[in-house]
Order: sequence, then structure tokens, then C-alpha cells
Amino acid sequence: MLAQLKIIGSKIYNNFHTGPMVGIVTLLIGIVTLWVLYRAYKVQRLQSFENKLFEMIKMHRENVAQFRFPQSTSDDALSNLSGRHVIKEIINKIIKILDKIDKYIDDIIKPEDPGSRELLKIKLAYYCVYYGYTPDDTDALRQALIDESKYYSFPLPSSFGQEKGLILKEGCQIILGHYFRHMYHIVDYINKQKFINKETKRYYVKLLRSQLSTDEQALLFLNSITPLGVDWWENKFMTEYKMVKNIPKSYFKKLKVAIDAYFQGEDTYFEHKDSDKDKLVFDKFLKKLNDYNLKQKSQ
Repeated sequence: MLAQLKIIGSKIYNNFHTGPMVGIVTLLIGIVTLWVLYRAYKVQRLQSFENKLFEMIKMHRENVAQFRFPQSTSDDALSNLSGRHVIKEIINKIIKILDKIDKYIDDIIKPEDPGSRELLKIKLAYYCVYYGYTPDDTDALRQALIDESKYYSFPLPSSFGQEKGLILKEGCQIILGHYFRHMYHIVDYINKQKFINKETKRYYVKLLRSQLSTDEQALLFLNSITPLGVDWWENKFMTEYKMVKNIPKSYFKKLKVAIDAYFQGEDTYFEHKDSDKDKLVFDKFLKKLNDYNLKQKSQ
């Protein structure tokens, strides 16, 4: 485009020396040409952005579809799970581990105020699933909690990890690490586009959020309140783009999370009903994504 601008500018300059009328006509033609080029550039820039974004969202869906628990898992029921069923089972594990922590809480977590205890419990439960744990091997888990080691008592009670298949020795780091990095990269990519206004960015992020099940959003939230996912809050993605908007508040009771403490001042965060205008606008964005997917399948 820069080369074309130089050519147009040169023609205008030369034609003004030929004669005023010729120069004026050339100037008008140049202005129209510049406007057409600028419009074409804007369309091309948007298409390039959307194609990359839609491909990233497609990769996200494919990643989820390929989810499997580690091959060394001895539990056949877990070995047969795939895709979003793996996410659901991970959430179930976290809930069961939280129940076990409550049972042994005085032996596991050292005295702290109730608010801190809640976060310490969630972090321990999530890390048990993420890094794995066995009574005789806690290196990965201890290392992950080293900054808060004064709050936890190791080794954990001997009966803590005895339930078959509850806590995997290898953990789910391979699954979840890549999953959350890719998801964060998508939102960060949208957020960094300076030519797109904030409201439009929210619709693009909503395309990603529409791909997430309730369990996936819940897992994202749990990840975000640990050091592993702190960037979601530090860069305001969790609040600005309402990444976990679609989780029913009742769901958080299962996770033993006082959710209002994390979204203070965000009274409308969990409003599920969008306006008719929002639905119409979002449907246009969704159609673009669906058209892209159909085009990819036909190739």
C-alpha cells in the first residue's frame, strides 16, 4: 500500500505542473483511489485477524476433543473417558478432594483466617489434580506449594490419597497446561488488536466462551485463583471479558467457593440474559465462525 501511495503522490505532483485543471482532476482521482485502497486494507486486515482467530478457536475445540487421562492410569473407567468428559471428571475429583480436605483440615492446613483457609483448600485440591500426589511421593506438589509451605502440613494424612483413581500420581499437568496456555493466548491475541474497539473485542471473546462448557468455565475459574492462572486477573481478562459468566451461582456451592468475594463491584457479571440487540450482533459473529468452519471442512 505504501508503494501505491508514492505512485499516486508522484502523479499528482507532476500533473499540477502540467496544468491546474489536470492537477485538480488528478488530485480528486487520487483521493478516491486512496479511499478505496484504505477500505480494502481495512477489510483485508479484519479478514486476516478473523481467519487466525477462527483457526485458533478450531484448534481449541480439537485439543478438547483429544483429552485423555494419562495412559498409566490403572482405572479403566478413567482410561475410557475422552473430551469434555475428562474435564467433568477433573471437576468431580476436585470436589471430592475438597471434601477430604475438610475431613482432615486440622491435620493439613495450619490455622489461618477463614478467608485464607478457603483459598488454601482450593489451591491444594487443584494442585493435587494438576501435579498429582501419592503418600510416598510429594515432590511436585510440595515444590508447587513452596511459597505457602508454612500453611500446609506434609506429608498429607496416609488415608488422603488412598481412594482408587481419585488423585493420579502423574496429575493432569500435560492436559491442562497446554489447554489454559492456548486459551489465554486466544484472549490475549484479541485484546492486543488496536484497530478493534473494546465492545467488538468482547464479542470475539464471547465466541471463545461459547465453546466452553460449564465445567470448563469452572475449571478456568479455579485455575485463575491459583498462581498458575494469575494473569487472567492481572490483565483483567476475567472481569473485562466475563470469562466465567455462564456458571450458575449454585455451581460454586459444590466447589465451596464464596464467589462474590472475587467479583466485588461486578453486580451484573453473572446475568445470563443478553439483550435482543446483543443476541443479534453476536449471531453475526457466530455466523462468521460457522461459515469459516464449513469452508475448512469442504477443503
